[in-house]
Amino acid sequence: MLAESVAVLGGESSEGGKRRDSLSYAVARAFRADECLRPAFLVALTGYALSDDIRLAMDAGFDRHVAKPPTLEKLHEALAKSAVRPPIR
Repeated sequence: MLAESVAVLGGESSEGGKRRDSLSYAVARAFRADECLRPAFLVALTGYALSDDIRLAMDAGFDRHVAKPPTLEKLHEALAKSAVRPPIR
């Protein structure tokens, strides 16, 4: 279902050796490109947590990056920042 949704949004599936995260990057980019969805607060919850992985998530449009497995404290911290996020125009 997610792969079909991403295909509709113009993203790529995980076939051809692409990391599965590319699906979520495409969804994040689609949210940022859509005027109604742009203000959504997006958190990348992923098992990839190297500095390049975090940069890729942020470049795709995620507001925060949380590595798996997250603690409740880390989730709370990431979501608490949504209240102070400046509006995207």
